[in-house]
Amino acid sequence: MIDKTVAYLRVRRFDTREIVHSVALSRYHIQPNVLQRVMMGMLINMNTDEYFIDDSEVDALKEE
Repeated sequence: MIDKTVAYLRVRRFDTREIVHSVALSRYHIQPNVLQRVMMGMLINMNTDEYFIDDSEVDALKEE
């Protein structure tokens, strides 16, 4: 069974907030330990001086 996408992690530029990359997440990926591993993997090679991960969709989903 394939889980459907429920939220996205968006990589954005600090200066313009332009979305440069999106990672689709299923219900499985929203689990705290799995989400942390996904985000840490994204941050390994990210230039954090110019980009950040916008996880507002995930936060909104957790509040439901």
